[in-house]
Amino acid sequence: MQPGQPKSASIRLATERDIPVLTASLARAFADDGMTDWVCGPRGLESDERRNRRTASLFEGYLRCLSLPHGMVYTVGDGIGGSLWSPPGTWQMGLLSQARLVPYFVRAAGMSRLLTRFLAAQKILDRHPHAPHFYLQVLGVDPSAQGHGWGAQLLNAGLEVVDKAAMPAYLETMNETNIPFYQRYGFRLTGELALPYSGHRVWFMWRDAATSAAR
Repeated sequence: MQPGQPKSASIRLATERDIPVLTASLARAFADDGMTDWVCGPRGLESDERRNRRTASLFEGYLRCLSLPHGMVYTVGDGIGGSLWSPPGTWQMGLLSQARLVPYFVRAAGMSRLLTRFLAAQKILDRHPHAPHFYLQVLGVDPSAQGHGWGAQLLNAGLEVVDKAAMPAYLETMNETNIPFYQRYGFRLTGELALPYSGHRVWFMWRDAATSAAR
């Protein structure tokens, strides 16, 4: 789909066939995001193309090891954007899933950052709510297709499932400018954390179940 033809596409569930295009789109969407700087290092240390390839590896790991197995990944058109969700009870990875994710994370972060990023990630996991909820892992749209409302539609596709189940939802963001966007969809800020070893910050947001959430 060309960015100038937004009405020709529709939101749909992603499959493994979407992985190559979708991961590339998400890498470009997160090129200036705090999460990418945290995992891959500051922009400018390498070519944008190489950095995007490493970021795409991280999203491929999320898709293959976390989101696609539970059938809750939404995309649009030929993969210009996506929202990756974990249904209740599935956000915690077992040892097998963690082992499968490691090679993708190594390709994204590099060996020199691996230990510090792993320890910092544990700090984020320690703050993850344990009450049953849907977890929004990733939401992003290729910059070439932004401005057409696809981000909102990708978010709403998941929230429709969340609301039908009358369940709360949770997310983390490392981009403070995203907070007002999520607040418009009923998420509220519940805290923030300065990550060790890097100085990056992460913000935590919670959306109450549909009976009390304001859409």
